[in-house]
Amino acid sequence: MPYVNALFDPSTEEAIKATATTIKGGSAFTPYTDYHVPLLGSLHVYSEEAVAAAIATASPLPGGRFLKWELHGLRGLHELRAMIEFDDPAAALRRLHESLPRGRPWRSTYVALGTIDLQAAQRDEFLAAVTSAFPMSADVTFTTSRLGFHNNVPAAPARRKPDTSSKSISSKSRLNPKAQSFVPGRAAAAKVASKPIRGVHKLRHLKWERKPATNARASTLDELIKTSSRAPLTKRATMPASKRKAAQSSEPPRLSTGLSMSMASMGMALSEAQ
Repeated sequence: MPYVNALFDPSTEEAIKATATTIKGGSAFTPYTDYHVPLLGSLHVYSEEAVAAAIATASPLPGGRFLKWELHGLRGLHELRAMIEFDDPAAALRRLHESLPRGRPWRSTYVALGTIDLQAAQRDEFLAAVTSAFPMSADVTFTTSRLGFHNNVPAAPARRKPDTSSKSISSKSRLNPKAQSFVPGRAAAAKVASKPIRGVHKLRHLKWERKPATNARASTLDELIKTSSRAPLTKRATMPASKRKAAQSSEPPRLSTGLSMSMASMGMALSEAQ
């Protein structure tokens, strides 16, 4: 997170660096390389030019004194801090905050020396050893040189592109690299679509057509017989049953008019042929 900090004078910075190196020699302590006091954070909304302009117009911070040692962290990695106190820093901090109103002042003032990996049971033991080796009192003072801007944002690690070449595929692998991706339910849907539905068959439409008559004379005779037989039946249907029976018994059998005409026409045709 970018923030404005207070830098120590060269002599104070060398003393802090020597203390961190000594602690490292007797433990698994990892010292920092930069020692400063964070003052105003949450400056990611400002450009570097705006922060530099605010620092240039800010009042210099007065000196102060070291108060005590503290460890921050419950388990695992802990940070060793030297708590400090400025001599009347209100005016300088107020001027800085007016130039960067969206910044947030630090809750406490300290300088971090480094980190160490400790268990919960080792925490108090390590802090007691540091306090005993480097005691602090009101006589241990310091002076600041200027204000600085801490904006060391770690770069994101480059993502490694997956190797899709044929060499990356094992020779023992039976997978086809060119195969289509699996879609759940696609194979079942294709199987159902290709399977015919039971009980449904294609019906063939048959059209009945009457064969034409090959004998023109026979068809003519048939029509004559049909027409001649209809007329007497229609006439007889209107007579009472008693009169119809008497008429049938008194009249000699005779051919119908249509049939006699047909026979006459056949006789004329035969005589002409002879």
